[in-house]
Amino acid sequence: MNFIPNIIGRAKNSAVFLLYCGLLAALCRSVTAESGFTNTPYLLTYAGSLLLSYLLFSRLLGIRGVSSGAPKMLADSRLARISDRLANGLLAGCAIFIALHFFYLGQVPVLGGIVSNDYYDIMRIRQSVFFEAPAVFRYLPNIVLKSLIPFLLLYFYVTGRRRIFLIALGVGTFYGLALMNKMFVVILYAPLMLYLLFSRRFFLAARMALIPVAALALLVFVQNPQVRPEFWTPRDKATASGKPLIIEAPTLAERMAARKKTESSSYPLVQFVETIYLRIFVVPGQVVAVWFSNIPARLPFANGCGYRFVAAIRGCEFQFYPSLVHDIENPILVREGVHGTMTAASFMEDYANFGYRGLVLSGVVFAFLLAFIARMFSGDWRWALMLNFIPVAMMIELPLSTVLLTGGWAVTLLLYLVFRDRLKSAAETKEA
Repeated sequence: MNFIPNIIGRAKNSAVFLLYCGLLAALCRSVTAESGFTNTPYLLTYAGSLLLSYLLFSRLLGIRGVSSGAPKMLADSRLARISDRLANGLLAGCAIFIALHFFYLGQVPVLGGIVSNDYYDIMRIRQSVFFEAPAVFRYLPNIVLKSLIPFLLLYFYVTGRRRIFLIALGVGTFYGLALMNKMFVVILYAPLMLYLLFSRRFFLAARMALIPVAALALLVFVQNPQVRPEFWTPRDKATASGKPLIIEAPTLAERMAARKKTESSSYPLVQFVETIYLRIFVVPGQVVAVWFSNIPARLPFANGCGYRFVAAIRGCEFQFYPSLVHDIENPILVREGVHGTMTAASFMEDYANFGYRGLVLSGVVFAFLLAFIARMFSGDWRWALMLNFIPVAMMIELPLSTVLLTGGWAVTLLLYLVFRDRLKSAAETKEA
């Protein structure tokens, strides 16, 4: 009689792991559509290692399909005030950092993009935000926009602090738009959107979703002068209008450029929707296929030198594969002075270093982290999904070290531990 409830309980407890499995299945489908079954043995090696390791670590860590119980109520209102003041301080710190970042850049990048008609010039503006910037301005913006402000938006909403919630919303939205990165304006709202959906506030969730949708539409408008209306960007001045960026061998860049050329004749709304679909469901698999095709055929295995910290210890030259693969796939962009990266799913960094052994290692390490998170949230699957959905989704195109450290995943987990009781108490009060 208890069999089915136990299964359901274990599934809820492993919600984050199951989420990743679903995303991994979609990624594998995209890789197969791009390269056939050539890379299937690699994918199966990683998936098998991940599954077996997760089952092992789940048993070792004593993960059960039960909730951790009701949160400890904050008997002393002073503790609630301390939590609120700490949250206020974090938001103030974010605002100060954002102002310093704009001062360093000497401009608000999105405003420079709006007034430019040159596709390559707009790409250089985007590139200038992070390339050759000091470490503090390369890494902290990601932590602010992927961890701190998304968590604070959720915190201020759940605790009913409307005025400061609106301030955080404005600051985060403006900063995400300013840096001209589509991912930033989506990630900002993800934890809050999931909370609204889990709380069955569907109408409010739909209204809130209009903000990132409008932000994405604006960024498509800014970054693609060829789709702007005639009165804004005359067609003869939109330098990328109808022109493929890559005209050489059959590469990912060429295929995507050809797709852009076709899209340029479509309605902007159709192009916008298709661009988002390609970015989420097609491009990550294509990038993985490109990495497999270039490693080790053109780029040999790094044997550890593809990890920055290992390269420093061994004294070997650091091999930054996202940049190396980008240069191979985008030679014309490089000649135009536009540098970039082509990041791939987390396990590809380990594959680039050690081949099959790297795929096994990647599965073991990530399985341990997922089992640890399941134990940490102890059956509170809604909170687990709210706070881990975006980091897990980013694992489809970024290395684990990047997502965990500079991507802010570790910071998010720490914030949850610090504010957990206050959040859960406020959430229970709202739902009562």
